[in-house]
Amino acid sequence: MVFVYGFITLGLLVFTHEFGHFLLAKAFRVQVEEFGFGYPPRLGGLVKSKGKTKFFWGKKNPKADKGATIYSLNWIPFGGFNKIKSEFGRSKEPDSFSGQVWWKKILIALGGVLGNIAWAILIFTICLSLGVPQVVESEGVPATLGVQVLAVNPSSPAEKAGILPGDIISKIDGEEFSSVEDVQTYIKEKNNISIVLEIKRGEKFLSLEVIPEPAKNVFSDLKEDYGVIGISLGETSLVSYPWYKSFILAIKQTFALIGLSFNGLWLMLKAIFGKGAMIGEVIGPVGLVSMSGQIAKVGFVYFLQTMGLLSVALAVCQLIPFPGLDGSRIIFALIEGAKKGRQIPQKIEESIISVGFCLLILLMIFVTYKDITKLIF
Repeated sequence: MVFVYGFITLGLLVFTHEFGHFLLAKAFRVQVEEFGFGYPPRLGGLVKSKGKTKFFWGKKNPKADKGATIYSLNWIPFGGFNKIKSEFGRSKEPDSFSGQVWWKKILIALGGVLGNIAWAILIFTICLSLGVPQVVESEGVPATLGVQVLAVNPSSPAEKAGILPGDIISKIDGEEFSSVEDVQTYIKEKNNISIVLEIKRGEKFLSLEVIPEPAKNVFSDLKEDYGVIGISLGETSLVSYPWYKSFILAIKQTFALIGLSFNGLWLMLKAIFGKGAMIGEVIGPVGLVSMSGQIAKVGFVYFLQTMGLLSVALAVCQLIPFPGLDGSRIIFALIEGAKKGRQIPQKIEESIISVGFCLLILLMIFVTYKDITKLIF
């Protein structure tokens, strides 16, 4: 089920992104030669031939009506694609991407980003309607869920013990705790002493043994020796809203996350180019599948929230003006607009995109290798 939830997450994120491009291309009457779920080789598909929709097997393109789109299902389930007419070529035909005015190219390129943003809003609307865990900040508001793990520090004792964000701490060494302060005080006094946390994860109850370590060994900004296990805690309650209010709150939440994502991206680039250091970690398809599946164990709402967050992250990353991403296509179109319709020479554009794709593939191979080694070791 871990991999099932992971594949669902990845598949829906890519589908909504590509579907956004598809809708904008169709809106401007640009021919989409093929809309594929997954990556080739092709398993089969649907196409309109002689005025009728026909199903076909295999990779051989059937005889299709003029302007018809092949809707294909492919063997590799890690993504999807649109094959848009003359997206990477040069054509003045009115139904080609290359033949569009520059601002239409920008909107088609933005289609994937808008698709992911719309998907995130829909997911957060559902979550807020169903009821989402929220940290209790007002006095007198009961913590109906209890003391909950909000975050787990990488390589911490908690992570090694298998504690996940969303876990609810019911007991420690058989004692019940109702406040964050009480939990922290108890753990502080157990430096290098094994403790047993009884947690609720979804509908399951687990007992996990963990050994607190000195704070200075777990958090780089601390110098104290009291015991910690590397978790952030909060007293949470389950809060739900009517659908119309959920929709408004979902829009606010999505755009707040977009702002935070841009800020995080800026801080990461600033650290890389300014200090030569990396903030956080980059995960690939394998890591995303694993993470989504693990979070699904905590609860369905947590799984949906994570999918919404990843959808926002994908939208923001695609706006990076790096060759091979949607951001580069937007930059090319802006240059075309500034040059009053004169496009960048085809060879130069193709060379830039080819180099960008190669670098992205190398990065993906490296990240995937790191994801696999983490899972194994």
